[in-house]
Amino acid sequence: MRIFPINFFQRGINPNNPNQKGIVDLLRGDRDLAGADLQNANLRGAELVKANLSSANLQNAKLEGANLYDADLHYADLLSADLRNTDLRNTDLRKSNLEGAKLYRADIRFSDLSGANLHFADLRGANLRETDFMGANLRSAMLRDADLRNTDLRNTDLRNADLRGAMIRSADLRNADLRDADFYGANLLHAKIEGAKVDNAYFGSVSGLTISQTEMIEELGGEIS
Repeated sequence: MRIFPINFFQRGINPNNPNQKGIVDLLRGDRDLAGADLQNANLRGAELVKANLSSANLQNAKLEGANLYDADLHYADLLSADLRNTDLRNTDLRKSNLEGAKLYRADIRFSDLSGANLHFADLRGANLRETDFMGANLRSAMLRDADLRNTDLRNTDLRNADLRGAMIRSADLRNADLRDADFYGANLLHAKIEGAKVDNAYFGSVSGLTISQTEMIEELGGEIS
C-alpha cells in the first residue's frame, strides 16, 4: 500500500485520482501547469513562487494565504477564487478573469492586471501600489481602504466601484469611467483625472483635489461636498 503525504488528504485530494493530477503535481513542486484544471482546488497557504499557471482554470480555488510571488497567471480563470491575504506581488495577471474573486488584504504590488476582469471583486484593504490596471474592468469592485498609490488606472471601468477611504495618491485615472463610483474620504493628492467620466460619482470629504479638478468634476456631473 502506497503512503502519501498527509497534506493531500487534509486538502481533500486523492493522489490516485487522475482528475486531480494537476493539483498533485503542483503541490509536489511542478511549477509549469499552464492550462491546468485546478477548479475548486484547495491551495491554502501553498508556496507557488514563480509558478506558471497561465490560462489555468482556478475557478472557486481556495488560495487564501498562498505565496504567488512572481507567478504567471495571465489569461487564468480565477472566477470567485479565494485569494484573501495572498502574496501576489510582481505577478502577471494580464487578461485574467477575477470576477467575484476575494482579494481582501491581498498584496498585489507591482503586478500587471491590464485588461483583467475584476467585476464585483473584493479588494478591500488590498495593497495595490504601483500596479497596472490599464483597461481593466473594475465595475462594482470593492476597493474600500485599498492602497492605490502610483497605480495605473487609465481607461479602467470603475463604474459603481466602492473607493471609500482609499489611498489614491498619485494614481493615474485619466480617461477612466468613474460614473456612480463612491470616493468618500479618499485621498486623491496628485492623482490625474483628466478625461475621466464622473457623472454621479461621489467625492464627499475627499482630500487632495486641485481647484481645477474640483471644478471639472462639478461641471461634468460629479458630486462634491
